[in-house]
Amino acid sequence: MSALRPVLLLAAVALAGCAGSSEPFPSLSPRPIEKLDVASAPQTEAPPPAATDPAADSAARTALAAAEAGDRAFTELLDTVAPVIRAGAAREAGSEPWLDAQQALSRLQAARLATSDALQTLDDQRMARGYAAPDPALESAYARAAALEAAQAEKYAAMNALFAAR
Repeated sequence: MSALRPVLLLAAVALAGCAGSSEPFPSLSPRPIEKLDVASAPQTEAPPPAATDPAADSAARTALAAAEAGDRAFTELLDTVAPVIRAGAAREAGSEPWLDAQQALSRLQAARLATSDALQTLDDQRMARGYAAPDPALESAYARAAALEAAQAEKYAAMNALFAAR
């Protein structure tokens, strides 16, 4: 009988969990919000375009000009250092041409900063203005600077990949 006692106790505890509750279960019926017809709900209008701000437009033009000047400097430097990088990447690591190529690659990376900084300035201007109220001139300048920065990143990555290709 002593072996049967733990089994009976366990059965009593298990059956207690099956006992009914006096509280009703939540209804499975649709809630009022689920009954709404969202297809016929009024659509919210897009915010009207923000009025242009001459000072902000001027700042955007200045930042874009800096990005374009940085891109020109990057392109000129790339034309100069690309042969050095290609030649050095093919040589043994630690050799003089390889070290020259590494230095050229570092200069190329540093040349990207002017465009990246201008892009950051434009993004700061967008954030200060509020992304919900875009200024067409600012957005255009940002898009152009972002494209320049992305092209530079791609060209730099191609030069850097020459070292990994060995």
